[in-house]
Amino acid sequence: MWTQSWRRLNKKGKDEGVAKKKARKVVKAQRAIVGASIQQIRATQKEVKPKSAATEAALKEVKDRKAAAKKATSAPRGGNTVNIPKVQQRAGNARGGSKR
Repeated sequence: MWTQSWRRLNKKGKDEGVAKKKARKVVKAQRAIVGASIQQIRATQKEVKPKSAATEAALKEVKDRKAAAKKATSAPRGGNTVNIPKVQQRAGNARGGSKR
């Protein structure tokens, strides 16, 4: 059994009313790199480069292909279809009970 002096030294048994310490929020700071100031770095980050005409055309072609494939799969098959209700089959044993 630990002695009272050891428990006091290692802060045991004094957990009454002790609240959890509040964690500090991590703040990320940007610093300048050698040869470039923070303003220059931020300007290059925000800069959006325009896409080339070939890239735009390729993206449009892919979009059109996807739309055509989706339209083909969503179209009804076989022309005029008749709504026939599906027969629900009950899974179970020979007596028609549950699986238990």
